[in-house]
Amino acid sequence: SHGFRTPLTSINSTAELLLQYAERFKGEDLKKRVRRIYSSAQKMDSLIQDVLTLGKLESNNTSFDNQEFSFSESIQGLIKVLRLTILKDREIVVQSETEMDRLYLDQNMIELILRNLLENAGKYSSVPDKIILNYSVSETEFKLSCQDFGIGIPEEDCDIVFESFVRGTNTQDIKGTGLGLPIVKKLVERMSGDITLESKVGYGTSVSIILPVNRNN
Repeated sequence: SHGFRTPLTSINSTAELLLQYAERFKGEDLKKRVRRIYSSAQKMDSLIQDVLTLGKLESNNTSFDNQEFSFSESIQGLIKVLRLTILKDREIVVQSETEMDRLYLDQNMIELILRNLLENAGKYSSVPDKIILNYSVSETEFKLSCQDFGIGIPEEDCDIVFESFVRGTNTQDIKGTGLGLPIVKKLVERMSGDITLESKVGYGTSVSIILPVNRNN
């Protein structure tokens, strides 16, 4: 409820100000307040989508559409989009351990996993720290790791950050909902994969997943 209430309060207060004193706001001053409403609405929409996604995963109501696609193209396309927001001015290092690039899995689900990992890495680290993506593709499995060099997660929190709405105790000053890693974990489990997390406060976090690749075409 707090996640919804904060942006909704911003929207209401800004809209009320514009309604009462519309004649006072022009040019950049007006744009600034409209941007505040837009940004808050985007945050609410993102949170709603995350809650709906998690709900579907927990109710086993998510279907998968496995098709062949280029994982490197997915990475580059997603990074390009995220550079407009959380990954702006960040150095993203993409490393492939294999020449094989064509992946036979649900592209939308893989990109959802990748998006959440990158957003978390960007949120909890800062420029000039790198973010490193490492992956490998074979006929039988897909491996992906996302490593940042940010604030890290306290050891006692490493097991609970996969629970919905739970965040590390050192993230009080960083905005977030605590849904990114739970969504990734649920997706990986639904795809019969494994996920591991390694982290140290002040040195960063690495999340690794392994997914089986089954060609049933």
